[in-house]
Amino acid sequence: MVYEHDSGAAWLMAMLVGAMAVVWLATLAARVWTHQRMRRHSRRFSAGAEQLLKAGQWAEVIALSQSKAVRHSPVARAVGPGLEIWLSHRERGTDPVLAWQVTRASMSQCGDEQVAAARRGLRTLLVVGGTAPLAGFVGAAFELCGPLWAAATLGSSVATGVAAGIINALPLPTFGLLVSLLALWSSAGLARSAERIRLEIGRAVTDVLAELARQKPTDGNA
Repeated sequence: MVYEHDSGAAWLMAMLVGAMAVVWLATLAARVWTHQRMRRHSRRFSAGAEQLLKAGQWAEVIALSQSKAVRHSPVARAVGPGLEIWLSHRERGTDPVLAWQVTRASMSQCGDEQVAAARRGLRTLLVVGGTAPLAGFVGAAFELCGPLWAAATLGSSVATGVAAGIINALPLPTFGLLVSLLALWSSAGLARSAERIRLEIGRAVTDVLAELARQKPTDGNA
C-alpha cells in the first residue's frame, strides 16, 4: 500500500489534488468544445455574410446573425446588434457620421463581451495550476510525519523512517506537479485560442465598418 503510514490530512490533500485533476479535465474539455463551436459558427456566418455586406443587404445580414445555424458565433453576436443600431439610426435620419460612431461603439462593446466569454475558464485553470503543487507538497509533508513520529517514539531508525516516508510521499507531489503543468499548458493553449477569436471578431467588425463608411452621406438619410 503506497500510503501505509499516511495521516487523514495526507489523504485529504490527495483527494484535493484528485478533485483538481477532475476540474482541469472537465474545464479543458468544455472550453475546447466551446471554442471549436464558436469558430465553426463564425466561419459559417462570415461565408454567408460576405456577399450580403458587399451588396448592402444589411437586413439580411442581421437576419443571418440571428439564425440558429450561427447562434454561437461571436462574430455574428458582435456584428448583428451593431447593424441593428445602424439601421435604426438610418431610418430616423441620424447624421451618418454619428450613426457610424454609435455603431462602432456597439460592435466594440459586443466584441469585448464575446472575447470575455471565450476567455471564460482560464482563471479556473490558473487556480488549479497554482494550487495543485501546493496541495501535493502539503500532503507529502503530512505523509512524512508518520514515519518520523514512529522513529522518534518507538526508537526505530530515523534514516529508515525518513526513507520510508519519502517513498510513500513521492507520488502525491509528483501528481500535483503533473496536474499543475497540464492545467497551465491548457490555460496557455486556450488563451491563444481566445486571442484568435478576438482577432476574427476584430477583422469582421473592421470590414463591416468599412462597408458602412463607404455609404454615401445621403444614404444615411434615406
